[in-house]
Amino acid sequence: MTSAVQPDRVLRELADLWVSLGKEGEEGGGVLRACAMTLVSVAGPEDDAQEIGETLAGLMRHHPSRMIVLRLEPACGELAARVFAQCWLPFGGRRQICCEQIEIRTPPQGLADAAAAVLPLVAADLPVAVWLRHPSLLEHRDLNALVSLGGRLITDSARADEPDRALRRLRELRNAGFPCADLAWTRVTRWRELVAQVFANPAYLERAASLRKMEVWHGGAEPHPSARYLAAWLATCLEAAGGGVETTLHPGPAESSISRVSLRGTGMHVELEKVDAALVEVRVDGLSNRAVLPPSSDRSLLDEELRLMPPDRSFLAALDRVCATLG
Repeated sequence: MTSAVQPDRVLRELADLWVSLGKEGEEGGGVLRACAMTLVSVAGPEDDAQEIGETLAGLMRHHPSRMIVLRLEPACGELAARVFAQCWLPFGGRRQICCEQIEIRTPPQGLADAAAAVLPLVAADLPVAVWLRHPSLLEHRDLNALVSLGGRLITDSARADEPDRALRRLRELRNAGFPCADLAWTRVTRWRELVAQVFANPAYLERAASLRKMEVWHGGAEPHPSARYLAAWLATCLEAAGGGVETTLHPGPAESSISRVSLRGTGMHVELEKVDAALVEVRVDGLSNRAVLPPSSDRSLLDEELRLMPPDRSFLAALDRVCATLG
């Protein structure tokens, strides 16, 4: 179904869609309508529409939502919308589970009008999140009109042409009162867990204050945002343990945001190093073991982020610390 973006008309089309699905379901095991939140996805001209669609479809199983996709298309003359459903059949079940999706196409200069059209379409009394897949949208002049709709703004500074600028912009938005999340930070979760597991040993925790030098190897010539976040988080944790470290970031393999972490002090050496795409070797004073580090995707990162309740104070502290190092 396609229509001009008149919210009341779009809502009527959604109602008609569910009536149609219900009639189709009578011939099988039925249809269950599921919605726990509204997820607004903003896709720029440089984004792959099919890839975004697959990501959202995969998210629905754990985060059933009213999905609203805003596609910024320079060739689009005016706002236009269509509604449809994403359905799946749980293993061993007879009744389909369906979520609704609204797609709105707009020229980039029409983002403010699109935001006004989205407001009446948000599912009432449920959480809202706005996902900007490409951080260049952080600079859009009408961004505030859009993110004011949601409880959280999610982007990925690692995708930015100028990651340092994207990080600063995220802090500006956070300081302006917009709850923010960065998938470059979410990528660090497993590294943080592995470090925490090391210092869960009381004997190692007692010696943490002796650590004086931290080195992090990152992908590419310039420091990857995930490497900056990990270094900032580690420095904060070690200071809380009574120590303090000198931090150095080194270029590493381009295909990995973080490839190696080294912590050195008096009589203690902790090292974590990727040995392949899905394994990290953890070495502490000559003892070693290996742990799984699953590859991440937009879907897995968003899945993790949407499970969290804002604010993530560790992220906010790391963002502040990273931006302080950028000047």
